[in-house]
Amino acid sequence: MITITKITRKLRLAMIAILVLGLNGCVDDGDELVLSEPGELVASASTNSIMAGESITFVDQSTKVHTRRWNFQGGTPAVSEDSEVQVLFEKGGSYVATLEITYIDNISETQSFNIEVEGLPEPEVQRLGFYTENQSISDLVPVNIQRNNQFTVTELAQNAFEGTKAMSFTIDGSSDWAMASITPQSGTVDISEYADGFYNLALKSTSNGVILIRLQSAGQNAILKFTASGEEYGFKRDGDWHKISIPLADFKAVNNSLNLSAINNLLVFRSEGDVRSANNYDFFLDDFYVSK
Repeated sequence: MITITKITRKLRLAMIAILVLGLNGCVDDGDELVLSEPGELVASASTNSIMAGESITFVDQSTKVHTRRWNFQGGTPAVSEDSEVQVLFEKGGSYVATLEITYIDNISETQSFNIEVEGLPEPEVQRLGFYTENQSISDLVPVNIQRNNQFTVTELAQNAFEGTKAMSFTIDGSSDWAMASITPQSGTVDISEYADGFYNLALKSTSNGVILIRLQSAGQNAILKFTASGEEYGFKRDGDWHKISIPLADFKAVNNSLNLSAINNLLVFRSEGDVRSANNYDFFLDDFYVSK
């Protein structure tokens, strides 16, 4: 009796399941559920155009949903499975938000929303240029290039970091040391208003030799050392251009007597050790300026 009762209960459950399927759909030869009324993707966004730092609310009202996944390019959160989600866009740009729905019959459907985020105005950066073709730098200091020892300084009309020109500093092997400098034509230049700012330049080299960069005022020198292994301030010796930004405070930390209001050597390249022992001692410079 117990066995018969269990079988009878199972048969009743099976009949109920068949009735339910009959009302809501049918099963095809491949045993896949086919809905008599398929699910519908219904989704919306509160807007598609905002300012950076604003949010958009995305709502999914789709029917017969088994799984849901939102992807928000450039947004926070980046993904969500909620039916309603508020997304923050912090930076300007063109983004795509995507909703992927899988219905209870295992059919999937996708809807995308194109989002335009207007960026906030970039804060104006004050710059004073020494050797640069950067169009955003209008305040330029005329300079002289001095070959102090062995370095041959050449202005190249190709392979610049920016613009069309760059400067090369190469040696001929005639001496164990090398030095060259960039000086203001006026004798001195006041960069004291940039004291809390940065000393910027683009450098390129494959040399494994040590090179010193010196900033000078009336006999007061502040020297920073650059080694191939140390990659100080991001200067890698891989033959590619690297933009370097050095806090002017780092020069002052080396020599607090450095007078930024009367700089007479904007940049001095100086060797350390015998340059003839290096694999080469060629350096390239471009886009040289100070900034706040």
